[in-house]
Formats: sequence, structure tokens, C-alpha cells
Amino acid sequence: MSTDVSGRLAGLNPVLSVGRVVFASTLMVTLLIDMTFLRDLCLGGLAVLLIIESVKRRTLSLRSTPLDLPLLLYTLAALLSLLSATDPAYSFVEIRGEIFRNVLLFYLLVNSLRSEREVIPVCCALLGIGIVVMAYGIFDFFGHDGSLVSVVPYRAESFFHDFQYYGTMLIMISPFFLMLSLIKRKWYTILPSLLGAGALGFSVYITHVRWVGIVFLLQLILIAFVMFPRKRVLLLISLGVIALTLAVPKQFWRHDLSMSTVKSSTHARVILYTFSLEKIAKHPFKGIGFGRHSFGKAYPEFVDKYLVTMWHAHNLYLNAPLQMGILGLVALLFLFYRILRTWWPKPAAEERSVFARYFHYAVFVMAVSFFFRHLADDLFVDIPLNLFWVFLGVSYCLLPTSSLPAEAPDVHWNEPSFPHEPDRIRVMYVFAALPVGGAEKLLYSELQGMDTRRFQPMVCCLSKKGPMGEQIEASGVPVVALNRMKHKRFDLQMIRILKDLMLRERIQVVHTHLYDGGRYGRLAAWRCGVPCVVATFHNVYVRRRPRIHLINRMLGHITDRIIAVSSSVKNDLIRFDRLPPEKIQVLHNTIDLKAFQEPYDRQAVRRAYGINDTDIVVGWVARLAKQKGHGFLFEAIQLMSESYPNLRLLLVGDGPLKQWLVEKARDLAIEERVVFTGTSHQVPELMSAMDVFVLPSLWEGLPLVIGEAMAAGVPVVGTDVGGVGELVIDGETGYLIPPGQPQAIREAVESVLEQPDRTRVMVENARKHVEKLFSTSDHTSRLHDLYMEILCSKGFHRPDAECTDGP
Repeated sequence: MSTDVSGRLAGLNPVLSVGRVVFASTLMVTLLIDMTFLRDLCLGGLAVLLIIESVKRRTLSLRSTPLDLPLLLYTLAALLSLLSATDPAYSFVEIRGEIFRNVLLFYLLVNSLRSEREVIPVCCALLGIGIVVMAYGIFDFFGHDGSLVSVVPYRAESFFHDFQYYGTMLIMISPFFLMLSLIKRKWYTILPSLLGAGALGFSVYITHVRWVGIVFLLQLILIAFVMFPRKRVLLLISLGVIALTLAVPKQFWRHDLSMSTVKSSTHARVILYTFSLEKIAKHPFKGIGFGRHSFGKAYPEFVDKYLVTMWHAHNLYLNAPLQMGILGLVALLFLFYRILRTWWPKPAAEERSVFARYFHYAVFVMAVSFFFRHLADDLFVDIPLNLFWVFLGVSYCLLPTSSLPAEAPDVHWNEPSFPHEPDRIRVMYVFAALPVGGAEKLLYSELQGMDTRRFQPMVCCLSKKGPMGEQIEASGVPVVALNRMKHKRFDLQMIRILKDLMLRERIQVVHTHLYDGGRYGRLAAWRCGVPCVVATFHNVYVRRRPRIHLINRMLGHITDRIIAVSSSVKNDLIRFDRLPPEKIQVLHNTIDLKAFQEPYDRQAVRRAYGINDTDIVVGWVARLAKQKGHGFLFEAIQLMSESYPNLRLLLVGDGPLKQWLVEKARDLAIEERVVFTGTSHQVPELMSAMDVFVLPSLWEGLPLVIGEAMAAGVPVVGTDVGGVGELVIDGETGYLIPPGQPQAIREAVESVLEQPDRTRVMVENARKHVEKLFSTSDHTSRLHDLYMEILCSKGFHRPDAECTDGP
């Protein structure tokens, strides 16, 4: 996208933000005063703004929420109920008009409002219209000669012309008035809270709905506990409020129901509950469909006998099993659980603004009190439920991040050097971790040699950034750390995060390395349709691993090309993973040869680690892990200690076996000979201090560090495992020995030390061999050609690139 177009689209941001606020605020007003047409218009407006923003970003990135799974399960249960519904057409209309609308409402607001600045005007609209609703109800009550003491009083109504709706609305908006002092405990917030409590209490009372009054008092208790945690005196106040509620004469709260068989609305719920249990006991997985029409059609005798209970015919706990079967009830209870868990107040959560805490806590109190108000009602039926989902959607962006699914972090791309150059191909490299290792060094070299006119690279690390990640980032390539991989279980959230990141950043090439990076990166790339997927394998198999073989075989079907760093790795992929040979390409690692051929101050490096100029230094650079066979090297040093009293062992690297190695050196009485440097970015300098390099690994792919030692002019001794034999030609470029044999290590090291003329020839041969094998320019050129070959085969074209093999 050109700079001019990007600038014009960036200018739309304020307009889009204002539009979102206007539509969301108007939507809140339409729900409180029942304006259906305007409500649907606001929904359409939010959808249009979301589409415009997605066009501007060139991707539609929808936020994932903790309610995704329960909403999906509930919707599926509702759709499955159509198979046994008494009137499927009517039930489908109910599902479309109630469930689908509220789900759409929730997700539109979740993806539209993303900042506190956009929520504040919506909150102000809520408070303003809430005052209007209460004022209308009070005027309606006294305008119809309402009485506070009459046994059969007039019940206050609002814009809905229904006292039940009015009571529900009051319960839903009251926390936003009662908790204003959370913003700031000053007179100008405390006074409105007190006035709001008085007005709300009076408004609740004049509805003369006893249960609304009880829930309002319980709401006050809940608010007190949220605002003043750990206050035991609140428990006593709560008991007093409950006792006061029970002492209020019933006639002040409700009409007596005219039917002798039903004593109250609570009694009606009990009757319906009992009836529901009897029916679901016979047919637990059979639903009758949605709405009063379906209920009346399925059970006409019950309706004739208990007509009053039909007011509650859409009840949740009572009739969810009747409507959708037991699966619907389970899905809805799961939804309840996720709502409460996600919006649960967390005072110890990360720092947030006082407004964010106020609105979050108010929505939590609203949700809990709404559940009490409608102990048996659906979460999707009628206008109050529209408002319920609006509150959840508006408040979502204010929740603490610990309550939300992890999201893909932002990527700070480097701007093109030339503003009018065509869009570059975005390449994502996926690694599980970025320590200082062979695969990570290979990545660094590839990035340094990348053609930045054609490609725009980034690195995604599934865990922490690590030392190599910091080095890559310092070189100008963006590195994103997801900070996951904290357990060995497969992380489904990782796939979603990677997929969102790839879609948002418009990634065209995904290149994974090693096992974890490969399985997560390739699955995410497949889910979002990345055109070019490449995986690099670095190691051979020591033993059969059936689960890993099966996973790699399955992932091979969604991988365009597999790179093996050596022929031995390729052979193992064919033999164990049973991957097709035509899909595998051998591409040897690359090394920054210039860095290892610089003249370093050998004596200064040695002095830094307490090593004398006359000492013989055997060196080793690798992770301190079981694979590297360090114990055998220690035993070899112990065998040589008498013959070479000035022998020292320089170990560069860190890992899980560090303490074990320290103890083993002590047991072998060589602790004074061993130097642990830890992880270091100065590997070329440290290699200049070595006389012999030994890699006693038990298994390897193509160890980059051997090539680095050869480039540095250090004689090499390596075990004959994996791709080591492709580098170390025994007797010509180094010594090749069997793994796990300390005596063989000793003999090879002594040959290097005792035959200096032969050693010089081997060092020169090794230098030429590694320069031919590890050319950075040749490696990166072949890699870039591979990317373009795959992209062209998928129909990708660039103005400055020729696709000769495209379709």
C-alpha cells in the first residue's frame, strides 16, 4: 500500500472512533426506551464501521473471548432442538431473532469498542437515559394516583408499559449509579450515589414486584462487598437487610393472583419446574422448541390448567431442558460459569484506571443481580437481555488482561527504505525459544543476508525472547515473544494467537524451525491459509518416537517444502516420518565466516577467564544438555590430566545440566581445570582462545558450531553422529570418533597436539571446506528462490519478480 493511501486511511481513525461511540451510545438508548428500528440501524452501523476498518487494515481480525465456546455450544444445542421441535419454523424464527441477534450484538461491541476513551461516552449515555427512565416511572406512578399503602396498588411502568420490564431495567442500571463513588470518593460522586440509591429504591418499590425489591437489597449487599472487601461488619448489615426484607408485609409488593391453584409467581415457577423435571426424566435429549407457542402446542392441557404460569413459559432453569433437552441446560450453565469467571472482580489485578474498575465491577454486579432477578429466565429472550449483552460487550475492553484470552502482540515493522517500492513479502520465522544455539544462529545469519527489497522478515518466539531474540531485535528485525510454552501440554490458544498474528500482519511465508515451532507454526499457517509454509529440521532421531513421527507425517501434508540441514537428517525424515523424498530439500546451514576469521586478541581473551598463555585449551560450545555428551569429555580430560598438567577445558554455553557438570568435575578432581563461561555472544573471540575444539555429541543434525570452529581455524574432533560426517572428513578436515568413548576423545586430542604439521594441513583443509559448504550468500539465495518458487506456484505475483513456473 502506498504512503499516500496509508495516510488517507490513517486519517479515518478519528472518524471511525467517533462513529463507534455514537452508534454504541445510541444503541444503549434504544434498548432502554424500546426503539427496535433504531436499534437495528445502530447494529448495522457498527457492522459497517467494522468492515471499513478491516478494509483499511486489509484483514478482518476478530477478538476471541472466553464466551466463544459456551455460546457456540448453546447455539448448537438450540439448532439441534429443531429436529424434535413441535413447530421447527417458529422455533427457528425465535432462535434467529433472540439468540443470533444477541450474539451478534455482543461480538460487534467487543470488536468495535477497544479503549476506555470510547466507553466513557457510552457510560454517560447510560446514566443519562437511566435518569430519564426512573423519572418517567415515577411520573407514571403518581400520574395514575399510585398509592404506597394500597393492598392492590397501581404498579409503576416505564416506556415498555410493563411493570416487570421496568423492574428488570432498574436492577440492570442501578449498579452504575450506586458505584459512582468507586471513581473518586468525593462529594460530587458520593452525593449522586446516595441520590441514585434513594431514587432507585423508591422506583423499585413502586413496581410492587416483591422479588425485584429483594434482588435490589441483595444487590446493595453485593456492591458493599465489592467496594469494601474484607469488611466483616458488612455481614451483619447484610443479615439486617435480609431480616428487614422478610418483615415487610407482602401486600405492599404484589397483587394476589386470582387463580386459586397458583398462589404467587414463585409458586408458578415451582409448578413449572416440577412439570419440567417430569418431562425431561422421560426424554432428556428431546426439545420441544422455543417460545410460548411451542410450549402451548406441546402441552395444551398444562396451559389450560395453569394459564398464569405461561408468563414464565420461556424460563431458563425450568424450561431449558424442555426447549433444548439436557444439552441446552448444560451449555447454558457453562455460559453462566464463564460469564462470572471472566467478569469476577480482581482487586489485585494489574493497574487499571478507576473508571475501568468502576465500569467492570458495575457490570459484574449487574450480571449477578440479573441472574437472581431471573432465576428461571433465558439469557436471550426479550429486550432486557439485549441490554444484558450490550453491557458485557461494552465492558469487555476494560477487563484486566488476566481475565481475557491472550492476544497476539503488536509488531513494529521497519518502514521501507524506499517509499514507492512495491509491498514486500512478509516472512514469519517461528521458534519455540531463542537461546544461543545452532538453529538460532542459522536464523540470525539468514536474516542478515536477507534481501530486504523483496522480503520483510519478523520472528515469532513462542516463549520468552531469549538472548538470541534480543540480538536479532537489535539488528532491526522485529521479534514478538508470546511468553507461553509454560507446560508440556498442547496449547490450543497458541494456535489461535499465531493465526490472529498471521492474519493481522498479512504474512505470506511461514518458516518454522524445530519440533514445537513446527507443529504450532504450521497448524496456524494452515488455518489462516498462508500461501507458503516451510519447515526446517535440524536433528536426526536417536530412537523411534511414534507419536512425533505421526505428527510430523500429518503436518507434512500441509507443508509446501521441508528443509533438512544435512543428508542424514533427510534420510531420517524419510525413514521414520515417512515423508515424501520429493518434498525434502537439503540446505546446509550458513555461517558468518567473516566474524570467525577476524584477528582477535587471543591472550586478552584467555586472561579474562584466568587462563595462561602456556595452557592447552580444549574448547566446547553447546547447550549443557544430555544430547551433547559432556560427561564423556570430562572423563577424557581426567585421563589426560597427568600427561598434560597445563590442560584446561573451556565450556561455552548454559543449560539444565550445569550443576550436574560442576559436581562431576569435582568428583573427577578436575574442577580447577574447567572454566564455565555461560551463555556468550562472543563465540568467535572465545574460539580464538582454543587449541582444540571437541564436540562429543550423542546425536546431531548438522552442528553449526563445528563449521564455526573450522572457520576460526581451530582443529576439530567430533563424534560420528548425524551430519557431523558431512563436515568432518576423518584425517582430512578433523578427527571423527565413535560417540560415548572417552578414550577415543583422548587419542584424537593427543593426535592434534602431538602432530602439529598434520594439524595445520587439516585446519587449512577444513577452512576451505567450510567456506565452500557454508556460504551465506549461496544459502540465502537458494532460500529466497525456494520461497518465490512456492509463491509463484500458488499464483502469487510481484511487479519486480518473474514467476516462470506459475500456473
